[in-house]
Amino acid sequence: MIMLFSVSFAIIAYTLVIYPGLMVTIGLLWPRTLSRGTDLPTVTILVAACNEEHHIGEMIAQLERLDYPSGLVECVVATDEGSIDRTHELVDDAESKGILRVIRPDPGQFGKNVSMDAAMAATSGEIVVFCDASARWRADAIRKLATAFEVERIGCISAYKSYWHDDGFGAHSYREYWNFEGLIDRGSSVLGYVPNASGGLHAVRRELYRPIPNHMIRDLVDPAQSLGQGRIAVLDTEVPYLDAPWVGVDEVYSARVRITQRALSSTPYILRQLWKSGRPWTILQFVSHKLLRWILWLPLLLFFLSSIPLAITGFLPALVAVAG
Repeated sequence: MIMLFSVSFAIIAYTLVIYPGLMVTIGLLWPRTLSRGTDLPTVTILVAACNEEHHIGEMIAQLERLDYPSGLVECVVATDEGSIDRTHELVDDAESKGILRVIRPDPGQFGKNVSMDAAMAATSGEIVVFCDASARWRADAIRKLATAFEVERIGCISAYKSYWHDDGFGAHSYREYWNFEGLIDRGSSVLGYVPNASGGLHAVRRELYRPIPNHMIRDLVDPAQSLGQGRIAVLDTEVPYLDAPWVGVDEVYSARVRITQRALSSTPYILRQLWKSGRPWTILQFVSHKLLRWILWLPLLLFFLSSIPLAITGFLPALVAVAG
């Protein structure tokens, strides 16, 4: 029982304290600075939008303010039949004004990944910038992301994420959580692999994109696909963006369950890609940063259950007394 207690405690401490602390230290001591070229590649900005009527209007206005030559950028909204609010009406109106293109998968096909696959097949930008309709960035964000790809070994770049809503359940805690995640990602970036691309704003080389099933999550797969094809996935701290957190207990819970399920279903594919990369430490990064968190309920449960008989037999009180 003492062994079970000790092992479960060690896993919890490693996941929540030791590994994050190591990554934060690496990021602070040896920060990665991205160099930017002067040549501008062609860019596709791909906005995935489903039931986004509250955000898509500002996104459309944001696309009109881009600091990027119009002849080198194409703006695309990927959506499907599952959107039941005014999203289709708003993006179709923007398309009629020449602001963007709307691309939908074939009738009867649903899902974010299917919609993005259809958009990728219909566009041609060398660099593809994926963004959520709720993301807000500076006018020069796309230029900075695109020019950082002058470094040939970079395959995926994540923007630096934070949240902007002050109201709703968990808004403050979400900001604090992502501020801390950003510090961890700085260290991960030094090692050449940020396990989770920023879903609201990240960019990849088109040549590295590979379709995946709807049950997988692109934010996790894109960095792994880059590693699997001999590139690295990094964080760009000079490209911050703001996103909207979930509001309400039910929305937060359902979103976390959905994302965790898709993340776990993506794990075998991600591990295979990381193995192909020839960089074995990236597997440890993924397990430490992501997988252990998703299954942390198990060592927490074992820690609790093993502590009961130890408390009854007097081991824990004695341990506390010795420590004190």
